[in-house]
Amino acid sequence: MLFVSLGYFPDSNESTSQRIHVQKSLQIKGKTAVVFSHQFMLPFRHDPLLLSRIKPVPGSDQLASLPLNETSILVISAKNCSEEPLLLQSKSIEVDDGVERPCTLEHGGMDILHPAHLVPGEEFKKVFTVIPKVESSCLHLESVSLRWRRNSEMEDLSTSAATQEWVLTKHQLPDVKAELPPLVLNLEFPPYAVLGDPLMYSVKIRNQTRLLQEVKFSLGDAQGFVLSGSHRDTVFVLPKSEHELSYKLVPFASGPHQLP
Repeated sequence: MLFVSLGYFPDSNESTSQRIHVQKSLQIKGKTAVVFSHQFMLPFRHDPLLLSRIKPVPGSDQLASLPLNETSILVISAKNCSEEPLLLQSKSIEVDDGVERPCTLEHGGMDILHPAHLVPGEEFKKVFTVIPKVESSCLHLESVSLRWRRNSEMEDLSTSAATQEWVLTKHQLPDVKAELPPLVLNLEFPPYAVLGDPLMYSVKIRNQTRLLQEVKFSLGDAQGFVLSGSHRDTVFVLPKSEHELSYKLVPFASGPHQLP
C-alpha cells in the first residue's frame, strides 16, 4: 500500500488560517518479474545407466539423479512474467574460488555479450554442465544469479546503464542425488549417410564396476536401413573395461530415418 499525506493552508496567512490535511492510500499489486525453471539432460549419444531410474524405491524422495564423474546438461530458463519488457545483463552461477566443491558446475557456452531483450512471456535459456565428484544421496548445488532491469524503448542504452541500477535475482538450485552408474553406453555414428553407401553404427558398453557384468541386448530393425550384425545376444563385459557392438548399415531410402 502507498500512503500519501498532504497538509496545506487555504490562504497565505499561515498564522490565522487553519492547516488542512488530505490523506490518500493506494493499493499496489506486485508481480514476480522473473520465474526460473530447470531441466537436467544427458549428453548427446551418451547414456549412463542409473539404477535409481530403472528401479525407483517406493516412498523415497524424488531427487534428480546424476551420474558420478559424468557430464550432465543443466538447462536453466528465466521467463518474463511481468507486463513490461526486461533487459538481461548476465546470467551466471556464482561460486567461491578456492573452495573445494563436491561437483563442477560451469556454463556450457558463451556468456551474454550484450544485454538481451526479453518481452513479456518470453523465456531466456542458458546451458550449464554439471559433473558430480562425490557420491551422495543429497548433493547441494549452487544458486543462479540473474541481473536484469526494465527496458524502455525511449531510453538510450549507452546512457541509461550508468543511471539505472540492475536488479539482482538469485534462484537456489534443488538438491540432487549423485550415484555411480555401473554401465555407460555410448553411440557412435555419422550425422548423415549417402544413399547406398554403407556406414558403421557402434554401441560401446563401459563397465565401471569391479565385477563381471552380463549384458543381454536386442536390436530392433529400422525402416530405411539394411543392417548386418547380431540382433539378439548375450555378452560379458570385463571389470573396468569396454565392449563394442558394431553394425554395418546401408540406407536405401532418402530423408530422415530413425536408427536401429
